[in-house]
Amino acid sequence: PHYKAKDGKVYRRECDTLDTFMCSSFYFLRFPDAHNPHELISKDYAEKFLPVDFYSWGKEHTVWHLLYARFINKFLYDQWYITNPEPFMKLVHQGMVLAQDGRKMWKRYGNVIDPLDVIAKYSSDSLRTYLMFMGPVEADKNRNDNALQWVHRFLERVKRLPEFFKHDVHADVDALLHKTIKGVTEKIKKYKFNTAVSKLMILVNKVYEVQQITKWQLKIIAQLLSPFATELAEETWLSLWGEQSVHISTWPTRDESKMLETTVTLPVQINGKKKFEVEVATWLTEADAMEVVKASPSYERLIGTAPIKKVIYVQDKIINIIL
Repeated sequence: PHYKAKDGKVYRRECDTLDTFMCSSFYFLRFPDAHNPHELISKDYAEKFLPVDFYSWGKEHTVWHLLYARFINKFLYDQWYITNPEPFMKLVHQGMVLAQDGRKMWKRYGNVIDPLDVIAKYSSDSLRTYLMFMGPVEADKNRNDNALQWVHRFLERVKRLPEFFKHDVHADVDALLHKTIKGVTEKIKKYKFNTAVSKLMILVNKVYEVQQITKWQLKIIAQLLSPFATELAEETWLSLWGEQSVHISTWPTRDESKMLETTVTLPVQINGKKKFEVEVATWLTEADAMEVVKASPSYERLIGTAPIKKVIYVQDKIINIIL
């Protein structure tokens, strides 16, 4: 550890010569077998736990940490220490939360926001849900206090849902609940957390509209909300059941037959401008939706036999006919 120079002085040898990103680029290899004193990782553990199934990291580290991680992984693979040439099966880069002025949060700019201040004013649930609601996970997003307050009010509305408890099941709420189970489940799998939260907001608005919900329905809402507002979901769950935890409960499943019983009002656009509406069953395919649209008197009057160049259809949301 020490070195005696020509001048007769003794100096401590510097061992830490690698960049910090390099040093942190193989911890995921050591993590599964951290107490193994004889090797980096045993072959059995390497085959069982590697490569990493899912890795989420900030996009600023793409050409630092992750570039080194791949080099190191491939080198160790060539030397027969590990059994897979790639370190990660799936990689998602989350975007940055920027200041309200669109710049990166930096002490130099004086625009840094302490999360603890936000939590003290609103709650950790509000902050977590807001971060998920801001936009696509991979996009940079500007902080917006108005949107944060909106999310906070949404969670406050969830707290008041027990005010609408009824024994009877409202058909519209039940149908929308099963649609929400489907939507939230699919959006989470695709990392589209912002639209998952949006679907929960629509469901809560429907409950407030009809002022009716059962305890069983609120139980499912707590489960769907649990990945975002963890504490509120747990409190709601325990108030209904008084045991276990929502976070170890079985994820709810949808009933397709109940979803198909509802209808939606579908706006019809022609060349991007809304012209009329039609009532359609939910979850229709584009072909079935067009059949309903063509049967409308408005279609005959506005389009008739004009050639259709393209149809843009968003299920249950809108249909745009390009002539």
